[in-house]
Order: sequence, then C-alpha cells, then structure tokens
Amino acid sequence: MEIYAITLAKLTLIQITFVIVAAFIVAVAIFLAIFFPLRHAYLKKKFRFHYYKKIYQVAFNQDYYLINDFLFRIDDSTVMGIDHILFGDRYIYIINDYYYEGDLLGNSEDKSLIFVNKKGKKLYTDNPFLASEKIVSRLSMLTGIDSSLMIGVIMVNNSCKCFVKSDSKQFYIVQRKYFKMLIKNVESRPVGRINPVQLDSAVKAIYRLNRRKKK
Repeated sequence: MEIYAITLAKLTLIQITFVIVAAFIVAVAIFLAIFFPLRHAYLKKKFRFHYYKKIYQVAFNQDYYLINDFLFRIDDSTVMGIDHILFGDRYIYIINDYYYEGDLLGNSEDKSLIFVNKKGKKLYTDNPFLASEKIVSRLSMLTGIDSSLMIGVIMVNNSCKCFVKSDSKQFYIVQRKYFKMLIKNVESRPVGRINPVQLDSAVKAIYRLNRRKKK
C-alpha cells in the first residue's frame, strides 16, 4: 500500500507539473496571438510618430535644425507637403513618411513601383521617388537653394522590404531602422560643410514658406 501511495503521489506531482507547464505555454501562445496583431495595428496607426522620434533623435544628437509637418504653396491651387526637413552639416534632408503593408520592387525611375502585399499579390503603386524629386525641385526653385544641397529621403516601415534599383546619390528609400546610418554615410562625404550663415539663411527661407504655421 505504501509503495502504491508513493507512486500515486509521484504521478500526481508529474501531472501537476504538466498542467502548470501546459497552462503557461497556452498563456504565452494567447499573449503572442494578441500582442503582435495589436502591435502591428499600433505601429501602422502611429507610424509617423515613430518616424519622427527616430529623426528627432538624430537631430538632437547631432545638433541639427529640424522642421516638421511643412506645407508650401507652389501655385494658387496646389500645396505640397514635406513631413520633415532636417538641416545637416553638409546637406538638407527632405523626408517624407510612407507605410506599406508589403514589399516594393522596381526601378527608381519607373512611373510606378510593384507592390507585393502579404498574400503575395502584385499591384502597382505610385513611385515615391518621383514625388520626392518633384518636391526637391519645387522647393529649390522657391527658395533659391541649390537642389544639389538637398537629399530626398523616402522613409518606410521596418517590415517593408525594398527591392528598388537606384543609382541615385540624391534620392533614397530607407527603412526607419537604417535612417541614422543613412544620414551618417551621406554626411561623411568628402564635401565642404554648409556655411553657418548660409545654413541659417536656408532655414529662414524655408521656414518663411511654411504655410502650416499660419493656420
């Protein structure tokens, strides 16, 4: 009887352990099943805020000027928007935010890019490179700032894989996590720094065009 009781006790202990472990695994599975979709939905809804945090961090650490949510009028009926303008030591970065629920393929010079959604379906989407080029060109014309001093940056979410061919040294598409590295690499080019007086003048010229501050 004693041997049977000990064996039963051991089996009960094993069973209890199994139940606890199983419950823990189920709880973790439920947590992950809820957490990742909610996290994804949050990042999608707040992606501009997360991009801003990354850009602000670079601006703060490098003591760069930063203008956000910039609007400028190019004619009586057309207003263009720039999400962020970062004034570096050597270049002015014209940054626009994008979020893609999938991946991008194509060529930076194409009228449209191929968008591959999470289900693998291929669709066409507007090429953000062309929009970036247009914005830089217009801003240069209105401010008198040489467009060669401006770097167009298309910032996308980390989950978006970009297979877009480009030989441009002026326009880039970059995942948020690599933005700091991009700025570091461009700022390390063997070119002279923008004269502080010219930089201050450029900041003021661009700021004067900002229609957002007038609302």
